[in-house]
Amino acid sequence: DIATFIDLDEYKKNVDEFIGCFDVLPPAKGFSKVMAPGMPEWITWEERTKNGIPLAAGTVKNLSDTARRFNVAVPSDLL
Repeated sequence: DIATFIDLDEYKKNVDEFIGCFDVLPPAKGFSKVMAPGMPEWITWEERTKNGIPLAAGTVKNLSDTARRFNVAVPSDLL
């Protein structure tokens, strides 16, 4: 419980300021952005929440074949 050590609103403000510092840092060669721990996962979560989880072609084929085998409709957006 972070509130045992610091006021929760102050903690959130400090975290926001810390994360904001990453936006002004120059990225290392070969990278486009400096990210705080957890940011890549958050970006992936947002993307997959919006657009779904990408599936490999082989996985789609296996799911489609199994659905047909058991006479289950395959969602059109899966094909």
